[in-house]
Amino acid sequence: MVRFVTETYEDPLKFDLWFPHAASARLCAVAARSLGLGERLYSRVFPRYGNLVSASIPAAMAMAEQEGILVRGDRIVLSPASAGMSLALISGQY
Repeated sequence: MVRFVTETYEDPLKFDLWFPHAASARLCAVAARSLGLGERLYSRVFPRYGNLVSASIPAAMAMAEQEGILVRGDRIVLSPASAGMSLALISGQY
């Protein structure tokens, strides 16, 4: 995933928030560190709810909005991943 992100976006830091599929807290931490995203990678879903599968990104966005972290106009990236090597990146403005 890290290679996929760096090949897709020259500057991952140009985005305000990243919402990954949150399969584990450890994987989110590794991705944030490897990409230099720090707190830009929203990873609070797994510790609170576990692996929500396809609902992890919508749940993360709802949580971030409720916390005041995600606001209209933010540049965001959604990073869904699935079993095997199915990866995607969707970027836009919230």
